[in-house]
Amino acid sequence: MPKFAFGVVALALLVAGCKPSAEVIEREVSTHASVSASLLVAALRSCRLVGVASVDDCVGLRGKLVQEVAAQAVAEAAVEHRNAFWKACQSHYPQAYCQGLLQRAAEISTRTPSS
Repeated sequence: MPKFAFGVVALALLVAGCKPSAEVIEREVSTHASVSASLLVAALRSCRLVGVASVDDCVGLRGKLVQEVAAQAVAEAAVEHRNAFWKACQSHYPQAYCQGLLQRAAEISTRTPSS
């Protein structure tokens, strides 16, 4: 089953009045962390290219150049996804676990494959 399908499964179980299993929750949260980290890493790269040091500051960027507009849009999506991840993760796990999961995902996202 594709990873994105776990979110659909969890939603279907909730709608049906069933609680998702711990395995489904773990996969859903892990997938959410991976996507959030990928977006945050991409946003940070874009924001730094246009001279903004943090993703949160980049959300408020109101540039005219395509690169500035793109950086702001990616930053906004990344922040929204990160906030949704925190909410979802912390509803099931302690904050330290969620921080560690997102940190590990970000470290993986920043690695470049060797040629």
